[in-house]
Amino acid sequence: MIVDAFFLRELEELRTPAGGTELVGPMLYALTRMLRPSSVLEVGAGYTTPFLALALTENLRDAASERAGVYRKAGDLLDVEMGSMPDGGASWVLEAPALAWPAFYARPHEPLLVSIDALTSDVSSAGAVRGVLERLDLMDRTLLVNDEIPAAFARIPSAALPFGLVWLDVPACLEFLEEHIHLSDPAGGIVVLHYLLTSAEGAAVVDYIKALQASRSGQLEVISLVEPHKLAQNGVTMIRRTTRYREVDRMAPDNVMRSAEELLEGNP
Repeated sequence: MIVDAFFLRELEELRTPAGGTELVGPMLYALTRMLRPSSVLEVGAGYTTPFLALALTENLRDAASERAGVYRKAGDLLDVEMGSMPDGGASWVLEAPALAWPAFYARPHEPLLVSIDALTSDVSSAGAVRGVLERLDLMDRTLLVNDEIPAAFARIPSAALPFGLVWLDVPACLEFLEEHIHLSDPAGGIVVLHYLLTSAEGAAVVDYIKALQASRSGQLEVISLVEPHKLAQNGVTMIRRTTRYREVDRMAPDNVMRSAEELLEGNP
C-alpha cells in the first residue's frame, strides 16, 4: 500500500476542519520513512495515525527485502577490503541495496506505533481510528492506548523505548516536555509538536523550549515550520535530541569495515 487516492479516501472520515493536519499527515509519513525509527509515539490520535502506521509498515517491508543483499555485501567486503578494490569500493557502495549502511541491519527492525488518546474530545476523530486502520490492514504495527496521561505511558511496552519519533497534537505538550521527554531517544530522537508559534497557548511552550535548549547546550536542535496561508493549526515545531548522538564518517573505509563486521558478528 502507498499514499494514493484510495488511501486518502479511506482517511476522509478522520479529517476534521479544526484538526489542521491535512499536510502534517503526509509530512509525518515522509519523516518516518526517512528516519526508519524502531518505534513512534503519537499523543493525540486522528488523521495522522494511518500515515504513521503506513510508514512503519513500509519500513518493515523495505528492511526485510534489503537484508539479504546487505548481508551479501558485508560478506564480500570482508573478503576483499574496501581500499583494495579497483575503484576504492565505489561500485560496492552502489550495488543493491545502494548506499546501505550495514550496521543498521545488525538489529532486528520490527517497528511499532504507540498511539495514545483518551477519547474525551468531542471534536476529535480519534474514536474512528481503529476502524480505519483495520480496513487498511495497518493494525499489526500499531498499539492503540485509550487512557489519560500519565496512566497511558505506564502501558507503553518497554521494548518500544526510547522512541525515535514523537508526535504531540494535544494541549498537554508542555507537560510532556517537562516530565516525559526522556521517552524520546537521546541519540537523535525527534519530537514534533503541533501549532505553537501563532497561538497564545503555544507561547509558553516555545519559551520553555528556548530555556531548555539554553540549559542543555549542544543537546537539542530546534526548528519551526509555519503554514503562512492558515489562520490556526498552522505549523509544527521539531526538537531533535542530540545528547548521545555522534556523527560518524560512514564513507571512511575503516568505518565501513567495522559496520560490516558488526552486522556479520554472530551471523554466519
